[in-house]
Amino acid sequence: MKRWFLALVGVMVGVFLVPCQVMALTETEIELMATVAATEPVTVTYNYTIVPNSQNQPGATNEPTAVTVEFNGAVPNAGGLAVETAVIDFAGTNYVNTGIYRYTVTEASSSNPAYPATKLAYEIYVRVTEDAGVMKKQVHTQALNLTTGIKEDMEFPHGEQTTYIYVENFADGLITDIGTVFRYKLEILGPLGATYAVRGQDATVNYEGRTITTADTYEVKDGEENYLYVYLKDGQTVTVGLAENGDYQIPVGTKFRLVKDRVNKWHTTINGQDFATEQERMEWLVAGVDPALNKIIVENLRSFDVPLTGVILNALPFLILVGLAMVGISLIKKVSVNEKSRNKKRR
Repeated sequence: MKRWFLALVGVMVGVFLVPCQVMALTETEIELMATVAATEPVTVTYNYTIVPNSQNQPGATNEPTAVTVEFNGAVPNAGGLAVETAVIDFAGTNYVNTGIYRYTVTEASSSNPAYPATKLAYEIYVRVTEDAGVMKKQVHTQALNLTTGIKEDMEFPHGEQTTYIYVENFADGLITDIGTVFRYKLEILGPLGATYAVRGQDATVNYEGRTITTADTYEVKDGEENYLYVYLKDGQTVTVGLAENGDYQIPVGTKFRLVKDRVNKWHTTINGQDFATEQERMEWLVAGVDPALNKIIVENLRSFDVPLTGVILNALPFLILVGLAMVGISLIKKVSVNEKSRNKKRR
């Protein structure tokens, strides 16, 4: 019995790759083995369908139709691989005709969006012969890439999907509040030790009379130290997990949230939810594949318990126009009066 061993050879650029192998174990079994390259325990279930070829001889019964490979918190080995297997068994399949029976094994779904199912498929086949009136089965492996139509090493490569998150900050306040810097606490849960690019903040800011050098990376830590202060002015946006070269860095499914830093003179809403105190925290969000779904919008409205010497920023353009109009009217009246005076003198 030949056994085939498939080695993954590839370059990982911003993704973890998952090779999948199919090997003949016995005359009637095929082992499907999946390995996940990871640094953290892996939890994902891959579902596979087994479909007989329409050209197969009729009469076969009790053919296998599906199999799953489950990773339930599987810990990667010293080589950085988590390994799980499943067996496709034809022992209970009954054949009444000799010949070659082909089956397509397709990875149909994944339970974890961070490790999505591939669109590849393998074709395996069973050779059925008759010896002294006894039907004998022998399972072979054959990898046919249904995308390219080329027979090749059997491999299901998976790219761990990544994304990024971003925070947009807005403020409606007094004219004296122009340039105000707001501070928020961003929390991202895992994977521990991961580092994400932070872009969009000013390199240095003046916050409450102190000059602050803002961070350009977020390192995921353990416990209460796992957070990043974000400093933003009105109209500014910060991205986390979007590298300068455009690569996404945060695994899909990662939890994150933004916390109001402290009680202050601003009425703050985060994604439409009111936050009056520092203790109120928004619910955890889950990073989706589309970064547009990972947006946090913060709106700050100046409280009205302020001196009336200020001018509301939203009304400023209107007030300027009114002022200009008043000046214009005054000039027109003055010109009109002067013109009348000159006409009287001529008479």
